[in-house]
Amino acid sequence: MLIQHLFLVYLVGWVFYLYFLSILHLDPSLEEEEEESVKFLEDLEDFHQENSQIFRNMIVGLLDMLQ
Repeated sequence: MLIQHLFLVYLVGWVFYLYFLSILHLDPSLEEEEEESVKFLEDLEDFHQENSQIFRNMIVGLLDMLQ
């Protein structure tokens, strides 16, 4: 159950990442908007990496408990 929940969190992170990445391809009219979008995507990528690391650590912990 915990693994399924973590996997769902992982997938949701990717969905947000891909959604906002597609927004960048809309060619924003103002340079300021583009900079904000890039900053947001960088923050989102950092968030995704943190979640991925947490997910990996939890899986390793679960596997250790099963051994």
